[in-house]
This record gives sequence, structure tokens and C-alpha cells, in this order.
Amino acid sequence: MRLRGAVEAYADGELSGVHRMRVAAHVACCWACSGSLQTLRLIKASLRGSPRRTPASLASVRMRRFAQRLTSSPRADP
Repeated sequence: MRLRGAVEAYADGELSGVHRMRVAAHVACCWACSGSLQTLRLIKASLRGSPRRTPASLASVRMRRFAQRLTSSPRADP
């Protein structure tokens, strides 16, 4: 558990030298950390393969809702 941040840094290629070698040696013999590393690598690969999308701006969402209200059929007044 105390190496979780180090495994994440290792997956991102942020470690160097002795620290990188220590984490690599630990991952090689620890099934939990090796599983975490594999999961991180799969997530990173998935993100690289997905199309980049920018979230809709709040203004555009509000404009679409407003336009939908304008074009929807009027309600009968009670």
C-alpha cells in the first residue's frame, strides 16, 4: 500500500535510477502491485486509443435546452 504512488509514477515513467529499479523489483514479486501496474497500463492504453472529446460548455447546454423548450409543443393551460 505504501508503494502505490511509486507504482503509479513507475507506470508513468517518472522514476529514474535506483528508485525505478527498486519499484521494478518489487512489482516483479508482488502480485498486488503487479496487478495495479497492469491495470494502470491498460487504462493508459485505453485513453490513448479513445477519441479526444471536449466537454460541452455550460452555455451551449443551456442554449440547447432553451431551443428544445421553444420548439416543443405548448402545454394546455389548466
